[in-house]
Formats: sequence, C-alpha cells, structure tokens
Amino acid sequence: RVETAIEIAKYVYPQGFSRVYVTDGFGDTGKLGPDAIPGAALHDGPILFGSRSNGLTAGTRDMISRLGAKEVVQLGYNKLGSFKPNRYLAGSDRFSTSVAISKEVLKNNVHIAYLANGFSLVDGVAAGVLDDGSILLSTQDFLPFKVCEHIRTSKITKVVALGETGAISESVLKTANGVAQGKIKKCPKPAPPAVGWRPPARYLQPVSAIRAP
Repeated sequence: RVETAIEIAKYVYPQGFSRVYVTDGFGDTGKLGPDAIPGAALHDGPILFGSRSNGLTAGTRDMISRLGAKEVVQLGYNKLGSFKPNRYLAGSDRFSTSVAISKEVLKNNVHIAYLANGFSLVDGVAAGVLDDGSILLSTQDFLPFKVCEHIRTSKITKVVALGETGAISESVLKTANGVAQGKIKKCPKPAPPAVGWRPPARYLQPVSAIRAP
C-alpha cells in the first residue's frame, strides 16, 4: 500500500503539487488506518502512507521531495516515527479526526456528509471518488456526539450513509439528517453504562478488558 500510494501520487500529480497528506496506513490491526477514509474527501493533494513503527519510508520521503510539496499535513495524531508534519488535521479519536478533516473539506462549496462505519472501513474506501461532500465516521448504532455536533453547527444539509443498515443503522442516519435539517435541535449523548454491585475499594476491581499502556 505504501508503494501503491506513491505510484498514484506520480500518476495524478505528474507536475508535482504544493500539498501532501500523510497518515498511518495500518491502524491498530495492521489492516487499514481509519484516518485515511475521511481523508479521501480531500482532493487537493495526494495521500501517502506511513506506519507507527517505521515512520515514512525512504521512497515516501523522496516522493514528497519530488512533488515539491511546501506543506505536509498529517491526518490523525498517530506518531509516524520521527517524522514531523507542518500541521495536523486530527482529533482525540478517529471520529473527531473525521470532523477535523470534514471542516477542511467544507471550506469548498459542498453541503453533503457521507457517513461511514468507523470500524468496518471497506465502504469508506470506495467513497474516495465522491467529490461533493465530506466523509464522517460513525458507529453502526450510535452517532458520536462530536460528529453530531459538527453536522448540527456546520453547513451540512444532507447526510448519506455508505453501506446498508449493517454499516450505518436507520436510526443513526435519521438522527444525522434530522440534525442537518434542523429538525433535531440537540445532539443525543450516549447513556452512561449501568453500574451494578462493586466490591469495596480495597478489593481488586473487575474490568471488561485490559488495555496495553
């Protein structure tokens, strides 16, 4: 994928370009970096891939130089080795990063948001050809609050789901369009998880998952 991104950049920008986007191309699982999906709606420069473990390859750095890029923008905050971009389009998670990228896209005269599942990314990959709106990430069954607020306060007037209800549920799409059209004035927040009996603080506490530091 790293070399393919370089070849695409050569093909689309044979005369070079002043802006280049870079992002983590592998994500948590090594399959795909989620920040590349909303980044596909940016059509003012190529997207090149790096990785958290190895940063940018020599070929990618050479491509940035050959393009004559004056600005290198990183999508997402994941550290790409020792590489330092000129600026970031990023948030605290994949959903808020999609909001940051959407704000950049909406500087153009577009009013549509495409909603893609933030954990099953295949539908979002195909959306890169769409040039009339931004791409926002959501879960299947709940519209993230930051995404909802962005739709509510931006010039987005229509939301289209990428994929069927197995990717974005009808209720999520209905909420997103209700907010975009002003029919829903307040974005719903997720309900706090139910807390049952907990052992006293001096005992070991149960957890649902153990995360690496």
